[in-house]
Amino acid sequence: MSAIDAAQRLVRSLEQQQAPPQAHSVWVQTLPDDKAEGGFKHNICVSLNPRYRKKLDIPEEQDGYPVELRPWPKGMR
Repeated sequence: MSAIDAAQRLVRSLEQQQAPPQAHSVWVQTLPDDKAEGGFKHNICVSLNPRYRKKLDIPEEQDGYPVELRPWPKGMR
């Protein structure tokens, strides 16, 4: 499964938790990794609107990809 597929599954799981689109932002971060076979590693990054942070369950891993919580941009509520 690709990182994009895993991120889409994470978004669907947030939808099942009744999270509206404005509650979260999900993206895939690609970084160089000399140890990886393809030379890159992928992380799924999630930013949660502070209004919804306590209402959503975010896993530490999604389909083998690490999930990182990132801060919501200041002034964006």
